[in-house]
Amino acid sequence: MSAYRIRCRSAAALLITFAACGPEQLAKVNPALTWSPQALDFGERPVLDDLTLDVDLANLGGAPLEFSRTAVQGDDAFVLKEPVSTLNRGESATLKVTFTARAKKAYSGKLVLDSNDPEHPHVEIALAGVGSTAATAVIEPRALDFGRVGENRAAVRRLRITSTGTADLKVKAISLAGGTSPAYGFIGSVRTPQTLGAHRDGRADEYAEVTVKFAPTSAQDGMAGTLVLETTDPENALVNVPLTAGINLQPLAVPGGDRIVAPATRVVLDGSRSSDPDGDLPLTFSWKLVQTPQASQAALLDLRTPAPSITPDLPGSYVVELVVTDAAGLESKPARAKVNAVTSDKLVVELVWNHPLADLDLHFLEENTPLDGSRDATGERPDPDFGLQGYPDDDPHHSADKLAGFGPEWVVYEKPADGRYQVIVKYVSANGSADLAVPATVRVHEYGVVVAERQFAFSQPGETWEACRVEWPSGVVTGGMP
Repeated sequence: MSAYRIRCRSAAALLITFAACGPEQLAKVNPALTWSPQALDFGERPVLDDLTLDVDLANLGGAPLEFSRTAVQGDDAFVLKEPVSTLNRGESATLKVTFTARAKKAYSGKLVLDSNDPEHPHVEIALAGVGSTAATAVIEPRALDFGRVGENRAAVRRLRITSTGTADLKVKAISLAGGTSPAYGFIGSVRTPQTLGAHRDGRADEYAEVTVKFAPTSAQDGMAGTLVLETTDPENALVNVPLTAGINLQPLAVPGGDRIVAPATRVVLDGSRSSDPDGDLPLTFSWKLVQTPQASQAALLDLRTPAPSITPDLPGSYVVELVVTDAAGLESKPARAKVNAVTSDKLVVELVWNHPLADLDLHFLEENTPLDGSRDATGERPDPDFGLQGYPDDDPHHSADKLAGFGPEWVVYEKPADGRYQVIVKYVSANGSADLAVPATVRVHEYGVVVAERQFAFSQPGETWEACRVEWPSGVVTGGMP
């Protein structure tokens, strides 16, 4: 009997507890969903011109709010971007619904929210929108043909997008499709989206231009491609514009190999092995002389033929350059060849200067012998007795004494005797010129090749410059400033 009373008392106590809590107290331990707005009306929208609106959710209850479904039903013009699964006590979230009319008509749907809220387990939010106006894109041309473009050259084509519809036209994307040749590219900005205003009577239609270039660097670049446009025009929502081109490969200039000749020898160059990989013949030839020894007066003759000629007048290097042009007008890359004019003389010293009137004198003397002495080769003493006395084969020869102008003066030593030699330049006279400054250059040639060059700036007559010293048979040049 006592046990029964205990159970009864426990049940009574439990009833009293629930009665004390009441309905409002129990609600605090349940989730409680609130939402705003109660419906979404997107109003009238241009076709394909999307609009996104928000639905705000909150959990005002005392327990987590679990969603078993957050989805859009009805027309596929409405899209829920990111559903929500859980809202903890006091949390909120925003759902984003996008409306995109596919045609000029009315659309309806609903946003469905199923959750564990005992008061609102199933919520429906009405969705409505109307496609009212439509953009129209006139795209011209519908294909871009670049023609035949030279290798390492570029061609440009333009495409125009014009808005002629009753709604603003949005160009949503401009791109090159995958697999398009890397030789294609854009010039200028293709930033999107771009908005072009709707057609208005009495006003020129708005347009945008897309500029595309084709710049092949080799045949491996390929010639095909596709320009992709995305717009809000229902009839031109996705447009593929074919890109086509041809490649004119560069001709190859072949000026022939380097040549070694004696000075004053006429040399006929040979560019006849030049070719064009596409067979665009005949080739035209353009030669030029790009390097000569200082003070040389040599010229390249018959520059527009496959076989021009040159006669080197001084020892040294003469560099020629050839460019050929195919029948389509595409030039080759420049190609060079060298003509080396080499004397039989083992040692040559050259003096040139940059002044139309000044007189400089070149001296070549055995080391530790006096300037202007018997062992000094000068214009006044062109053949001094060097080496073995009385034996002319080992003596140098001073070629000439230029009394005014730019030179050159030479000392030619065909068979130098072993020893050390000094090269000295004297500033004799300005010959009445008010400009006394004279830049001078000395070059040492060994076996026809320039092995050393020294430069000096004279400031007034009477100055003497020791340009360098030459040791033989080693050929080592020392002293002076290289």
